[in-house]
Amino acid sequence: MPLNVFEDTQPPANGFTILFRSGSIEQVGHRNLIELAGVLGRVGELERYPGAKQVAEASLQAATDVSAASYLSFFTEHSRAIGDILEQHLRQSKQGDIFAIRTAFAALGKAVEQKKAEDVAAQSNALVERLDAQLTAMVRKSELISRISSRRG
Repeated sequence: MPLNVFEDTQPPANGFTILFRSGSIEQVGHRNLIELAGVLGRVGELERYPGAKQVAEASLQAATDVSAASYLSFFTEHSRAIGDILEQHLRQSKQGDIFAIRTAFAALGKAVEQKKAEDVAAQSNALVERLDAQLTAMVRKSELISRISSRRG
C-alpha cells in the first residue's frame, strides 16, 4: 500500500513528526510527482542545469491527472533523464553519494521495469527524500562556509 508522508506540525517543531496516511495510487502519485518536481527544480537552480528544470516541469504536468498507468508512463519516459540529472549532480557534489541516491534510483528503475505502480511510488518517495537530504546538506555546508569566510574578511 502506498504511504503518503506529511510534516504534521505548524509551525515546525525541533525535529519533526511524520504522519503516515494510506492513499490511492492517484493521490500518492500526485504528491510524489510534485515533490519530485520540487527537488529537481532545486537541482536545476543550484547547479544551473536546464535539464533538471525541464523534467521538473514535466513532473508537474504529469501530476495534474495521475492514474497508475500515467504514473508508470511518466517514470518509463523520464527515467533516463532523471538518471542523467542524478549522475551530473553526484559528479559535482563534493560530498559524494552520502545518502545512497544511486541505490534509490536503481530500486526505482527495478520497480518501473516490473510495472508495479505501488512500488514505483514507494521508491520514488525514497529517491526524493534522499536527494532532498543531500541538497539540504550541500546548501547548509555552503552557508556555513560563507559565514566563516565573511567572519575572516
